[in-house]
Amino acid sequence: QKPPWKRPCNFKLGGFSFLFHSCGAMEKAKKQPRSRGARRRRSRKPGDRKRDRREEEASPPTADKPRKRRRGEPMLGSKKRSAARKSPLQLAMLKRLQGSKFRLLNEMLYTSRGDEALAYFQDNQELFDLYHEGFREQVEKWPENPLDVIVDDICRNHKAAEVVADLGCGDAELSSRIGNKVWSFDLVSRNERVVACDIAHVPLEDKSVDIAVFCLALMGTNVADFIREANRLLRVGGRLKVAEVRSRFEAPKVDDAPKVDDAPEADDAPKASKSP
Repeated sequence: QKPPWKRPCNFKLGGFSFLFHSCGAMEKAKKQPRSRGARRRRSRKPGDRKRDRREEEASPPTADKPRKRRRGEPMLGSKKRSAARKSPLQLAMLKRLQGSKFRLLNEMLYTSRGDEALAYFQDNQELFDLYHEGFREQVEKWPENPLDVIVDDICRNHKAAEVVADLGCGDAELSSRIGNKVWSFDLVSRNERVVACDIAHVPLEDKSVDIAVFCLALMGTNVADFIREANRLLRVGGRLKVAEVRSRFEAPKVDDAPKVDDAPEADDAPKASKSP
């Protein structure tokens, strides 16, 4: 005979009728067959999960069977999704921050020697990449890219057999746009075509190139050393091509010179001290 809580309930006894019916529903649910996944999880032993993890670590993940994400690991693509969730104000602030970093690095290059800049960027190569990203954004705003002018001049007025030295090459774009043999040098090697060095001391022999190029690369307090190094590399009759910001080489205009009326008066001029 079944116990009272399993017998069919044909009477009501106050609030206990709901209790009897609930127990019967629970008993009915226990008798229902479980799903295949539930039966598989129920039949697994405690050591199966550790064994599966050891097998997973032994076999590297493939494209068909990627490794499962473990608890606490970030989901793939979470950085992209977080970047996509940024508001327009946040994106504008990040752009301004990158622009300020570019200006800071640009000022550092102009106020330091070539060997000092080489040592700095060799230890912080990610900053060199950041600088060139900002540089590309600046070039896109210019009405004319100076590298285009140099490429056009070399293709029109020079033979394909002439050797070119690109000093301060950046991504070595010049070597990919002309058919000449191009030696590319910069502070950091961003690809296989670039040799990292101080462009005041280039690892080439004397009189080994026909064309030396400085495309927005005369940055530093020892610019004269860069020009002397290019002179050492050039053969007799070689050409030096320089593209640089015009304001760095222009003499001050006459209008900018101090006028006679602005000169200090005799009483305000510094007086020479008399010797005792």
